[in-house]
Amino acid sequence: MKINQLIFASKLMLFLIFCLCLVYFLPVSAKGDGSDAGNYYNFNDGKFYNTLHSRSFFEPKPSGYFISKGDYFNPDYYGVGPKIDYNRFSDNPYTILYKYNPYDGYNPRNITLNNIINNINNISYEVNIPNLKDNDAYIDTRVRTEGSISNYFNGSNTKYYGISEDNGFSLSKEADRFAYNSIYGIDNNFQKKNDSSKDGYDISNFYLNNNSLSNFKVSINFNNNYENHFISKDSKIYFYLIRNTLNGKVPISWYMNSPVFEVLRILSYHDLHGDQHNAAVLENREQKVSKDLNEELSNLQKQINNDQQYDSNTQNYLDKQVRDICNKNEDHINHYVQQIVHRSRNYSNDILSNLNDQKFNTIQEMKDLLSKKVLSIDSIPNLNFGTQSLSYMGNTIARIQNSPVFKIRSFNNSNWRMNLSLSDMTDGKDTISSKYFQGNNSSYNNKNKTFNFSGKDGVKDISLNNISIKIPNNIRLHSGNYRGTATWNLVNGPK
Repeated sequence: MKINQLIFASKLMLFLIFCLCLVYFLPVSAKGDGSDAGNYYNFNDGKFYNTLHSRSFFEPKPSGYFISKGDYFNPDYYGVGPKIDYNRFSDNPYTILYKYNPYDGYNPRNITLNNIINNINNISYEVNIPNLKDNDAYIDTRVRTEGSISNYFNGSNTKYYGISEDNGFSLSKEADRFAYNSIYGIDNNFQKKNDSSKDGYDISNFYLNNNSLSNFKVSINFNNNYENHFISKDSKIYFYLIRNTLNGKVPISWYMNSPVFEVLRILSYHDLHGDQHNAAVLENREQKVSKDLNEELSNLQKQINNDQQYDSNTQNYLDKQVRDICNKNEDHINHYVQQIVHRSRNYSNDILSNLNDQKFNTIQEMKDLLSKKVLSIDSIPNLNFGTQSLSYMGNTIARIQNSPVFKIRSFNNSNWRMNLSLSDMTDGKDTISSKYFQGNNSSYNNKNKTFNFSGKDGVKDISLNNISIKIPNNIRLHSGNYRGTATWNLVNGPK
């Protein structure tokens, strides 16, 4: 073999291996909208039907229509598929087409569930069915739920729209009753709508007669708790449909023969828009929490503004404080919700209770602000007496400069008292005695000078404008910068 031929063969082999790897490793994507037909059992396929007959001559075989419930096909009995329970539900979707003369090539695998809509308390979907018409036909539908969505399901709230039913059929007619019960004896009465007494699933029956079977809509109304609770990721809706004809009335002519079939379709959490539902539940709960917080904020603001113990400064302060607490926690709650909705999507059951806890704690924090004992000095000024020239003809008065104030904050205290003690002032050589300070009802010429202030609850700005220094004319002082110490002592406060 030539070198270039060997290279070509090698490349071809690598290409084939690559293609095989693609086939093996590429994921198989199944439709997630209830259109998966699952296992398909076609009794019109000779090989399939002969395989079933080969098991035993005496074995009952499913026919073109049902004479009794024993005619149901159970795949696990024949070893050709998964188990279908007595109520015709299975863990996997399936399609069974019984024997008939397929003049129109009808294929029930084409039956799909589409246009799934998840509203506040309702889920609806369309059953898409290739148009089919025949005399004496009827259908039976069953709806079952699984997972936490079952907590909100009531079969009597399952409604059907768009089925052309023939209301001429009546159980009062002996022949009709015998015909149906003979063919379809599954312990439920024909034309009994929305019977949820059978193991928690809904049964509905429709006699079509010669009306067409085509697309129709199923609507499931859940109880009010559905809109306020998450659904788990194992939540599912099972939809079962069987079409058959009445006993003894199946047309003999091949061209009038009509298909009899069963289908089971399953809507998963994804099909049910579970994430969207849960996100809506969470965001609605957040809005409810925000509404409750703002209502409580409004009530507390009214309480503040109507409380006569607070002056306008205090009211403004407290109003701002409760608003800040509310806004801060609302921002925290919003961040918490958005992290779940847009990132984790982990809708665990404790999330809603966490929101309620955060609401309760926020309200308590706002209330605590109004009931908490507070007594504090918010600000104190420097006491500056400016530059003065001594007069030896009379007393020298050095007045305080820049209108100094100190701020006291007091809530839920009956009263408070502030003592201001002033020390001697010195420039390192001479001293101005503290007994020369005067004002605010403090006695002049008294050593260990103390000024007293008192008040009640609120935020108080106390002016010190009336404090001054009176230096007698017989005092001789050097020029210099004289400094001393002011000591503020707040008493009668909380321990």
